[in-house]
Amino acid sequence: MTSVKWGTVLRIGARVLGLLDLGVWLVFALADLFAPTGPPTTTRVSVEGMSLMVILCAFAFAFILAWWREGQGGALLLAVGLAFGAFAYTLARFNNAKIAVISGGPVLLVGGLFLGARALSRDGTHVSRAT
Repeated sequence: MTSVKWGTVLRIGARVLGLLDLGVWLVFALADLFAPTGPPTTTRVSVEGMSLMVILCAFAFAFILAWWREGQGGALLLAVGLAFGAFAYTLARFNNAKIAVISGGPVLLVGGLFLGARALSRDGTHVSRAT
């Protein structure tokens, strides 16, 4: 019977959850880009919309980095998750804490999973790929 390599389980879980979360937010951003709310004559991009795009780009960069460098990418994902939660908290009109957790929580979870996979890999419980 083979033993479970928990580093690999955490790594795969982080990658799957990260892809799902990033995909959902990119769909939201593209939907907002192609179907903006407001009067049809409005062509200006809002500060909130640009801030969201910066956070999503940081999320994508951190996720790609974490795919190969779990330690640095996981730490950056934690920072992006905190920024995303703070951004959502400031913009929410009601239920601020729930919105912050819904927005930033999955990013924090993915970052934590990547850091956990890195920690287990450093302990020798994961056989690293040949370089």
